[in-house]
Amino acid sequence: MKKILSLKEMILYGFIFITVLTGIIFLATLKEEVKDVEYHNNYGTIYNDPTNIKVGILSNQSDVELTETWGDLVSFLELNVPEHTFELVPLQYDEVTQLVESKDVDFVLVNPAVYVNLEIKYGVSSIATLVNFTNGVKTTSYGSVIFSKSSSDINTYKDLDKK
Repeated sequence: MKKILSLKEMILYGFIFITVLTGIIFLATLKEEVKDVEYHNNYGTIYNDPTNIKVGILSNQSDVELTETWGDLVSFLELNVPEHTFELVPLQYDEVTQLVESKDVDFVLVNPAVYVNLEIKYGVSSIATLVNFTNGVKTTSYGSVIFSKSSSDINTYKDLDKK
């Protein structure tokens, strides 16, 4: 059995229909406002745009092994940023801070401990994080081992305090 709508119900349903239709038309014609992007940092660093970009990589590999390991990175960057050239700079632990302080490298790839030191001393900031894979499994931790002689009084890491 069909019920005939009253005038009041027709006006109410008509109002709802018009409101929904107007909303759909409004959303369909809505365009996102494009804004100019401005980059800045909290360190007051003055940016320059060098043609040759030096990428320092902390490594215990030879220069040949370093190039074999990271050469694809340089190729990728030069392909995608054609107005610049990129140079790998092998870094040893004892020269990282000196080269960052003297601004002889533009970017560095270092381990987390060295990064924290650079962040505190020189205000460096990370732009990417390296994800390592070991035997096809993503590794998310960085660790070390301490060996001591059995005759030593070092049994836990707390025993290292003040030594």
